[in-house]
Amino acid sequence: MIYIEFLGKTNKRERHLIGHVLNWVSIRLLPRYNLYITCHIIHNLLADGDVTYTDNDLKPREFYIRIKKNLSEIDLITLILHEFVHIKQFVKKELYSVHDSNYEYNTFFNGINITNMPYLDQLHEKEAYRLQEELYREYVLSTS
Repeated sequence: MIYIEFLGKTNKRERHLIGHVLNWVSIRLLPRYNLYITCHIIHNLLADGDVTYTDNDLKPREFYIRIKKNLSEIDLITLILHEFVHIKQFVKKELYSVHDSNYEYNTFFNGINITNMPYLDQLHEKEAYRLQEELYREYVLSTS
């Protein structure tokens, strides 16, 4: 089960769509987990969105998704699916960060250090982009 909170200026249609997509994808990717997700709609966000966890990094269950305001419906759905893949990666400990001796973060995906990889070469992003397309097709078919 997921619990969703909204921050920022949004409307009923946006909240309904985001909530519906999050509930749908959580059943497919993390059906046995209780998750708390805050969705913050932001006007001047540079990227379309991102996600971080806000609780214990050993067992993350609380997440914060930033979403750029005024995305098209297709882009909004795709963004939510993409960011939820990252939530799955955090929950299943596929994606995690650790501090080194200089208190700098090193990020790992399935045990591989991806800290200095270019964004589109990072393995967790490749998985998220691949799955967002598969999940989008499934979502559209399930809601038609």
